Amino acid sequence: STPIKSSAASDVYKRQKNDGVQVHVELYVPWYSSPKPEFTGMTGNVKLTMNGQSTSKYFSEVATGDETISTDVDTGRKASSGTSGTVFVSGTAVALNALANGGQFSISYDITIP
Repeated sequence: STPIKSSAASDVYKRQKNDGVQVHVELYVPWYSSPKPEFTGMTGNVKLTMNGQSTSKYFSEVATGDETISTDVDTGRKASSGTSGTVFVSGTAVALNALANGGQFSISYDITIP
């Protein structure tokens, strides 16, 4: 079975909408990995830090055995163009056909509001 903890990548990007910065969280395994996981759920937290202040938002998503799982997390934080900050995403995924039925994931990256 595929080890989610070591081979799952999280694809995370951000955009600022009228209601603030939105973070997209998506889990998948590389196309060459086999067998493919069958995601049934993920839960976690998005932490956005800008101007020395942090905002954390919990997320939870359910799937029905799909090869990918994703969700959009609205942080509610707004900032002026050029403001920089950091996004930290962490959580746990559950998947059938995966080592230990899933595992933990995390990623951190810098952002700048366009």
